[in-house]
Order: sequence, then structure tokens, then C-alpha cells
Amino acid sequence: MERVGLTASSPTEQFLNESLENRSKLKLGTPTLIPWNEQLPGFSNIVPGMVRGDLCIVTGISGIGKSRVGRKLALKDIRAYCESKSIKLKVFINSIEESASKLVGTFVAQEAHSTFGMDLTYYEAINFRKSNPSDKDMNSIISCTKAVDKKYFANNLLNIETETNPFNFYKKVRDYLFEVGTFYYIHRDTKGRETARDIITRKAITKGNFTNYIYSGAWNHYKYHEPTLVVTIFDTINKATGYVENLGGVKNTLSQYDSISRYVHHYAAVLLGKIHGCINFVVAQQKGEQNIIETNFTGKTVLEKLKPNLGALASNKSMDQSATLILGLFNPLKYGTKKYEGYEDIHKLKGGYLSMLFMKSREGAIPYPANEVPLITNFAIDDFVQLPPPDMLRQEEIYKKYYKH
Repeated sequence: MERVGLTASSPTEQFLNESLENRSKLKLGTPTLIPWNEQLPGFSNIVPGMVRGDLCIVTGISGIGKSRVGRKLALKDIRAYCESKSIKLKVFINSIEESASKLVGTFVAQEAHSTFGMDLTYYEAINFRKSNPSDKDMNSIISCTKAVDKKYFANNLLNIETETNPFNFYKKVRDYLFEVGTFYYIHRDTKGRETARDIITRKAITKGNFTNYIYSGAWNHYKYHEPTLVVTIFDTINKATGYVENLGGVKNTLSQYDSISRYVHHYAAVLLGKIHGCINFVVAQQKGEQNIIETNFTGKTVLEKLKPNLGALASNKSMDQSATLILGLFNPLKYGTKKYEGYEDIHKLKGGYLSMLFMKSREGAIPYPANEVPLITNFAIDDFVQLPPPDMLRQEEIYKKYYKH
């Protein structure tokens, strides 16, 4: 398709190139976004799905389920999507607060629930108990552990890291990217001709005139060897530490604040996201409730003040600037509220009530109440689904399904 009247190398040319490239993929039946799970229809009404290069921040107060929400979206749902589209998936979880054993225990509980209908806790899965489990239950745990190994580890789908140094975590992801794709540098000469070289072999990738090409050791493009999606989860970013970086022989000491900034704005948003097309999740803590309440939000109720907000991102308030999607988690039960947004007796729900707030998308901030989606959770298996509307929930057959009796 001819592009008439566009200035070479201009933002308009770059935009149209990307739009046309996406259309070419769509014509071949390759989706250009990852849709949300069909059990979350309210998500699609706000944001149609996740896009390669997205940087998603999941935020909320301590103990509300941020890690589990991140794993549900980044691991369970994206894995199901990639399997349906024959896309190779690789997930890196940097779990600073939860051990690898705890994560595996959660996966085993998921498998037990889906395969045997068992409701296992981590304590039960790893046999931290007062009494000996039956042979049947133990055999089920063994069977589920083997299934988890086959699903996530035997095929090298999942890496669990525990790096407090953000740069070290980035390097582990980058090393994998070297294995599954080609890093290259595109140079446009004074006559507008583009050339490219592999930064490892320095061999030409495309034909062209390399007279004016100067190898810089950097890269600005990347291509996977086969259809691949890499997903990262940094959980939680507030536990990251400062570190000393070496820039051309010059040492620079980064504080925790600067370390978090460097990871979010540079490594996650630009290198992993923009250049490599990774989808990156960052789990971030909100400030304590008292600090939020004391902030002056004119005209808002105390409950509204307690909801996640961008200004309450702990450790580094600037994180939201590079994020393409920010999800806030809110549970009114933590503040003694049993009725919320038309729902009655939410403390009696089978599972935990949780509100998901879409605080920011690629199109900017999303105002309340259009940004809030009610969920019912089963965090023992890292799962949640959207609640029916309040008027439907009060119907007898729906009530029996969702409420304790």
C-alpha cells in the first residue's frame, strides 16, 4: 500500500509502518493483542487486552493479593492464549518475597483443584500438618507435582529468580533473549538508506551501503527466531536494592530509588518492552493506609481515599510515567465495609471479594466508576473471575452459587 506525503523517518511514517505491519499480521490470522480471559468481560470493556511491550503495574496495600493477580494474568491466562496460538512462551518471575517452594506449592494446589477437585493450601501440599495425609491424598500430591514439573519446568517455560538487584534480573532475561533471537542495530545513512548488522557477529543482515556505518556495541532492534512471547514479573519492586553499575570503567552507585527507576523506565519499559516486545509486570506496594487518609483529597469519602492511587506508589512515585497499564486492587472488607457498590453481604461470598481498578491505560487515566471491576477470588489457586451485576447476584440460583449458606 502506497504511503503518500509522509516525511521520511517522521513519527507519522513510523506510526503508519507499525499500523500496516499489524494489519499484515491480522490478515494472516495473527492477533496483535492478547485478549483478556473470557471470564473477565468487564476488563475488555475498559481495555481490549494486553499488547507486546506493555508495562503493567499491579498495586495495592500489603496482603491484598497483588502477587496472585500478577501470576494469574501473566502466567495462567497468557499461557492458555499462547498454547491456543502455537506461540512459544517464556516467563521469568523474580519472586523476592515468596520462595520458589511457595510458588510451586501454589501451582500444585491449582493442579489438584483442576484435576481432582481438591482444595489444597500450600501447607497441605507441602505437608505442614498435624496428622498424616492418606495414601490417596499423597499420591494425588505426587501426581500433581509431576504435572507441574511437566507444565512449567521440563519444557523450560518458567524461571523463578530471587534477585534484589534489578540489573541482575534484567541480565538473566537478556541472556535468554540472546538464545532465542537476534539483536541488531539499524543505521540510516545520510541518503536515508537503512542498513542493519548483528551486534554479535557484526555481519550484515540486510543489503545496503555500510560506508557510513559505525558499530556502537548497542542495539535498537530485535527479532525472534520463531513466534515467541517473553513475560517478566518483578515481585515486589519495593524490595529491590541499590547497586553499583560500571559504565565504561566508571562506577556509579545507585540508591534504591534510582535502582527502581532504572529498572522500570529503562530495562522494563524500553529494552525489554519497546525493543524486545516482552510484556512486563511490576508488583508495587501502596503506602500505608494512614498516610493515604491524611492526604488531602477534597470531596472524597474515607473509603475513596483508601483506594489505590498513583500518588501512593511506595518507594518510587514516578513508576506510573512509563507504565502502559496500572491495575489497583481494593478490598472494602479490610475496612469493615460489608456492602459495596450495590453488593450485599460481601463477607459471605464463597471466596474473597476484590475490586480491580484500571487506573491507567495507553490512552491515559481512566476515571471512576468506569474503571472498577468486581471480582471473586480463589487465591489458593491464583484465580479470580468477574462477579455478576448486583441485581443478578440477588437472584436465588445465582445467590446459591456465589454465597455461603
